[in-house]
Amino acid sequence: MRASNAYRESPSWSLAHAAPPFNAVLPGGDTAEPGSLVDAFTPISLADLDAAALLDRIDTKFVLSTASLPSLFQALVPEYRVLEINGVRHHRYSTRYFDTPSYQLFHDHLEDRDLRHKVRSRTYLDSGLSFLEVKSKYANGRVVKSRHRTNEPLTQFSEAARDFVAAQGLLDCPWFQPAVDNQFLRITLMHRDETERLTVDLGIRFDSEQRTIVLPGVSVVELKQGEFNASSPFLQHMHADSIAPTRMSKYCVGLALLQPWLSRSGIECTFQRIESVSCEPAWMEAFPLMQSGFAEGRTFAASY
Repeated sequence: MRASNAYRESPSWSLAHAAPPFNAVLPGGDTAEPGSLVDAFTPISLADLDAAALLDRIDTKFVLSTASLPSLFQALVPEYRVLEINGVRHHRYSTRYFDTPSYQLFHDHLEDRDLRHKVRSRTYLDSGLSFLEVKSKYANGRVVKSRHRTNEPLTQFSEAARDFVAAQGLLDCPWFQPAVDNQFLRITLMHRDETERLTVDLGIRFDSEQRTIVLPGVSVVELKQGEFNASSPFLQHMHADSIAPTRMSKYCVGLALLQPWLSRSGIECTFQRIESVSCEPAWMEAFPLMQSGFAEGRTFAASY
């Protein structure tokens, strides 16, 4: 356990000013329209995607403005296909992250430890599938994800959950508690020929202890490769636009925003990048598929 010297009195910056109350009911189910952004892509099935699960991979992350997505997708159409499930091409995710009472996993990420982990219960809302997942990052940059199917999302850590997590090497972290909840909408692209997947997360929302933060106009794009390949069409597009990767952990960002006394040392550049691409609610006019949400009638709003 770590001492409390990682805390500070107040945050240097908060997204609350950029997230006034607004409704954001995300589309889902068979009645949702796919959205014009990804209509041009050839679809693939979940079975096609699972054939290249990439549970052991190299991740490269970017924080982009949602306003940049139409031109990005247009450039990627010839090289990628889009995941489509029941006619829907954008899918709802709900995640609960767990950590120790002293936020040991959070601090391990901020300190860039050679081996660090995230522990989460993730639900794929459109399919109804839930998994307990341990995502581990090693000193060589590889990311390994282990997961165990659960009958329903975990609200608290069970004995079976502790056994699974211990089996992944977290024996020194016996006590886990809920840390932050995260919801987002994801578009998943898969390269036509290479072992490469691209996920685009939108409508990112964090909740903890009746406080909520949203990231308006912000998309997190993650390139997942079996081995790093600089010739990736997506990476080439980022290079052409002079956009560099960003060190981005949704867990760390959400926890730091909702628990502002926690240190942000090590992820200041992440917050600078988020601030540079975030915008006012008018961004929804340019991105209409964010007009509906995870729970009908709920309001996504900063509570500070």
